[in-house]
Amino acid sequence: MADWKEIVKLPPEEKKKIKYNDPRLDKFAAEVEARYGLPSGLIEAVKNAGERSNTTQQSQKGAKGVMQFIDRTRKQYKHDYNDPLASIDAAGQYFKDLLEMTGGNVKAALAQYNGGTKARKAAQAGGEIPFKETQDYISRIMEYGKNVVAKRKIEKIDPPMRDYSDEELLNMSHTEIYALRDKARSQEEQNRLGKFEHRVHAREEVYKDLSNIPGMLVATAGYTPAKLLGFMKGRSEASWEEMEAGFQGIADGISKRMQEGRKAHEEQKRKEKEGAKEGAVQEGS
Repeated sequence: MADWKEIVKLPPEEKKKIKYNDPRLDKFAAEVEARYGLPSGLIEAVKNAGERSNTTQQSQKGAKGVMQFIDRTRKQYKHDYNDPLASIDAAGQYFKDLLEMTGGNVKAALAQYNGGTKARKAAQAGGEIPFKETQDYISRIMEYGKNVVAKRKIEKIDPPMRDYSDEELLNMSHTEIYALRDKARSQEEQNRLGKFEHRVHAREEVYKDLSNIPGMLVATAGYTPAKLLGFMKGRSEASWEEMEAGFQGIADGISKRMQEGRKAHEEQKRKEKEGAKEGAVQEGS
């Protein structure tokens, strides 16, 4: 499976050699669409059907990179046009702003991207765009975009999820993390999410069990409130094995105290019973 993250590790000269329609760039385009809330297939269609340009290509108007930014626009969306990933991400940011400007009018946003303000205003007004090049540009993109969406539905490819930090995952429930595992694009991502799911689920179970136990019993098991809180939040610096041992230690300590309490209670009842018998004997004599 093509993974755009492979490109990140490449030296600059190798990045420049990547073809505009490389499957890894298509995957990254889907990531960017999800990142900026864009219509599915838009960035890939602009890249592959609209611009059709490799990183080293430059248009007569001076547009550069796989997304063909002119210098004026590149100053607003600063990036290295020699890096195809940076160029695609910048295009995602630009289209997010264009769609906000046009009230979600994709045709008008595409007209601005290729033909400028005059083309955009014509598209927004519902009139004919005055430039044939822009008309053809939009037609190619629209047709390609339909195929991209259809392909993604057939292959059940959802836009890749964004990367979540450890802190974000620790603040989720285990069911939320489980849902994210279905969207993971690599085994490495699935393994990482699986570990957090297991960790958070264990925390939830322990919290549920301990919430019904008096705090004094927990303390007598040898766990200070601070240490217990570290386990409960899953933020302890201890390894997972140490955390599991800690949970077990709490359980064992509580069990021991409860057994001692039962024995003491039974002993107390036994003494009370014997005392009652002795009292009855004395009264009878």
